[in-house]
Amino acid sequence: MSEKIVYVTNTSSEILVDQWDGKKIEFPPNVDVAVTESLARQFFGWQQEDRSPQIARLGWSYTQNDLKQALARLDKFIIREAPKSAQPKNAKEPPLYVVNNGNSDFSGKYDGKNYDFPRGESVPVPEAVAVHLFGHGKSNKIDECHRLGIDPANADKFFDSFSITKTPPQKKRAA
Repeated sequence: MSEKIVYVTNTSSEILVDQWDGKKIEFPPNVDVAVTESLARQFFGWQQEDRSPQIARLGWSYTQNDLKQALARLDKFIIREAPKSAQPKNAKEPPLYVVNNGNSDFSGKYDGKNYDFPRGESVPVPEAVAVHLFGHGKSNKIDECHRLGIDPANADKFFDSFSITKTPPQKKRAA
């Protein structure tokens, strides 16, 4: 049985060149690269709680002081189970609607843009934002926990406080 394939998209502006199984592998910016799950775990710490071995292997952090910046750099490599490029580039992606049902406002950042999710409001976002910030469609959200600084023990409570739908909320009619 062959290993499952995942797709890595480098959202940074620099190419990453490395080796796997004696062969050169490149991750150019904004290109889906099909890799095995084991490569994604080895290179990027995919679905792992501790990603410091990957950061050290890449030479991006030498001290604890460098770790936050190195994690942000590693987070620029988005891993999906389906390629981002499966949709035509000129296709307008319909938004997803995120409702914050939690007790406080939340803000997150994706691709250099801030997204605010006020408590009780519905916010339209591209699917990539819902995946990056909330792990939309993923069963294992450990990468999102690390990215957002959430204790994995509290992950269910955090992620369950947001509902994500394809349809906009119904406007309430005045009585």
